[in-house]
Amino acid sequence: MRLTAPGQGGMVHIPPDGTPPPLPFASDAAGAHRWDWRVTWRDTVAHGTAATPSGHWDARPAIGVCGGVLDVTASAGTASARAVVTLCGTNPTPAMVAAYLAGKPNAAGFDKIVAQESRCRHFTDTGTPVVSFDGGVGLCQLTHPPATSAEAWDWRANLDAGLALFAAKRVLAVRHLGQGGREFTPDQVTREAVCLWNGGFYHVWNGGEWVRPATILCDGRAGNIGWDMTDPANRGRSEADLHARDAASYAAGHGANWHYYGVCYADHVLG
Repeated sequence: MRLTAPGQGGMVHIPPDGTPPPLPFASDAAGAHRWDWRVTWRDTVAHGTAATPSGHWDARPAIGVCGGVLDVTASAGTASARAVVTLCGTNPTPAMVAAYLAGKPNAAGFDKIVAQESRCRHFTDTGTPVVSFDGGVGLCQLTHPPATSAEAWDWRANLDAGLALFAAKRVLAVRHLGQGGREFTPDQVTREAVCLWNGGFYHVWNGGEWVRPATILCDGRAGNIGWDMTDPANRGRSEADLHARDAASYAAGHGANWHYYGVCYADHVLG
């Protein structure tokens, strides 16, 4: 008994539109078959069993959008055969990502977050989901909560999960800006939500309006690094001077007189 499709050790690609194609398996044996399958990627595992009256089985309904290494054993009577294939993803184009987000409500600014977090790349050159040093996955670099299998392998599901998180940030933004019946603009809500995506509130109340905190100076050559200019070690110094002093410590992830600021992240992302 042998499996005639798909080819042993081959690669199956999910097209850029994110819709998984059929995944047919075929055996040269007659009669009823049992199909035991297992998909693994990083620390995620999905597995199951299917039964067919003949030697033909489409694995796609069973495995869904799962990707990674698919190991299938087909059994017919006392005979069996095994095939291992790799399921790979294909990146959507930036235009496809933009078009998808354009159809979503309250997504203003989120396209720029995606561009910042992943450069609009969901998959690596080998067809596996992009994973950052801290475990962030895909277009939105989903970290907390971690991406599900669907959110790792379906870029649209990844965007939907990111948008749900962004919607929660917008709720916090409106609550912050609207406290005490204060007025605010849609642009301020967007900037506040983008800031909260990275951490902390963007605007402070100066007694008459919401403004950016004047005490934070950002390093324009970094994504979210800046200085508290009330710190005596920073006071009176220029951005170029502070960058020259501290840039060597950025790679270590901490410094004595610089910090990560959501304010700087929002300035960097939104301009």
